[in-house]
Amino acid sequence: MKFAFHFFEKLSSTNDKAIDAEPWNVVAAEFQTRGRGRFKRPWSSGKGGAWFSIVLPLPENPAEMTFLAGLSVYNVLLRYGAHVSIKWPNDIVHGDSKVCGILTENFYGKRQKSIVGIGLNVNNVLPPSLKNKAISLKSILKKETPVKKAILDIVKEFNRQYTVYRREGFFPILKRWKSGCCTLGRNISIASLQGRFSGKAIDVNEHCHLMVKLPSGKVHELIEGDIYTVS
Repeated sequence: MKFAFHFFEKLSSTNDKAIDAEPWNVVAAEFQTRGRGRFKRPWSSGKGGAWFSIVLPLPENPAEMTFLAGLSVYNVLLRYGAHVSIKWPNDIVHGDSKVCGILTENFYGKRQKSIVGIGLNVNNVLPPSLKNKAISLKSILKKETPVKKAILDIVKEFNRQYTVYRREGFFPILKRWKSGCCTLGRNISIASLQGRFSGKAIDVNEHCHLMVKLPSGKVHELIEGDIYTVS
């Protein structure tokens, strides 16, 4: 598919602006005044970062679009020379520090679309409060990366993965996603709407849910939650 790009200097949120856009459009901003992540958490998005939203037709399982986006960012950053991995369900990390987050919002009824928001720390200066939680691509690579190039490269890669997805289904995407995932095989602590618990992340199923083996031996299917790696 061919995407149309719309670049703005400032937006409250690229996802909010993208609500009025049709599928196959990309909305980007130099900075956001009210960027957000999952659960409406504020997202620091000053100048120097890549803040953009990809508008897509609403798929049967919208969570798959988050995985497509995660795999796309992961592939591009690897090509840039960054040592990164994918953290379930929607982050790209360097060690324990987040370099990119993905927020997919879905609209039904007349709108019928998915908006995949991508926030990538490129050259932006992170606030002191995120010192031990986030990192920029500049800090990883020890050099600046052109922001617009990063956006174009990621959308191009997303388009490539989306073509595979339409032709072959979600399985090959999931297989590649798992190969880059640092959550699997680790002992983790989980904070979710179902409470807090610990276990070992053993798989991600076809619904994009994380399968966690509890100390009792029972396997729990986690739909969403915050993951903290123990070992």
